[in-house]
Amino acid sequence: MPIYLRHRSVWLRIKEIYTIHSSRRSSKRGSKRKRQAGTTPYGMVAECVEPPRVGDGMPSAELKVPASKVTKFMTRLHKALGDSEVIVLVEPRGEYYYRVRIYAPNASSLEEAVEEARKIIEALRARKRS
Repeated sequence: MPIYLRHRSVWLRIKEIYTIHSSRRSSKRGSKRKRQAGTTPYGMVAECVEPPRVGDGMPSAELKVPASKVTKFMTRLHKALGDSEVIVLVEPRGEYYYRVRIYAPNASSLEEAVEEARKIIEALRARKRS
């Protein structure tokens, strides 16, 4: 499942998501700093590509993601959808939001991808309120 991110005038294709491990220890000998639940940092590997081409007849849906949560959204969506045939385009829309367009080969796979994306957005919003 390719995810494409528009950054200024360039399109980036997310190739890989990886976990960042830290080897730092706190100042006290033998004690390790505990990380809060769900805050594992991730990194992304991307490549510069030509603008993605999607079929006009492909079913599609559009969502809105806050700019402050777009990186977490993309990493979670990439992990959740895995090897599906869905194409995701992420573009900035204004200063505070990104537009996410999801394209799929059929309506059922589109429905599954949109449902998963909405769950991720709600989880990110719920964390903000807590």
